[in-house]
Amino acid sequence: QKDCPDGYYVLGETYLAMGKEDEAIAAHKKLAEVDPVWKWWYGYMLAITNHHSEAEKVIGELLNETMTSWKAMGIAVIYGALGKLDKAWEWIAYEPAHAWIPWVAVMPMWKPLYIDPRFDEFVKGLNLPKRD
Repeated sequence: QKDCPDGYYVLGETYLAMGKEDEAIAAHKKLAEVDPVWKWWYGYMLAITNHHSEAEKVIGELLNETMTSWKAMGIAVIYGALGKLDKAWEWIAYEPAHAWIPWVAVMPMWKPLYIDPRFDEFVKGLNLPKRD
């Protein structure tokens, strides 16, 4: 399929792993164009590749759209990647919460929050089963 969102996602992640940031950004931009629900992932990609003002623009665009729990989670991810942890926690608290919010405990995109003192309390509050 010509414009397969999954393909652009994998392509972008592959480029990022190879250190080809410009290509990764381009692939994730195309992902957001093909499937706009992934616009926040494009913003996250911009943030983690030090294109902070562009990532902030994506947040602005998302804030001007109808808010959903998916977009709120994405805004939290972008803010975390920008190091704006207070803002990230505000958006993590968005209700209704997206089903992926408990994944804060393990998904790499949430890694910036791990150093924050609120992280352990948040994970504890999720009441997740213990890992062996």
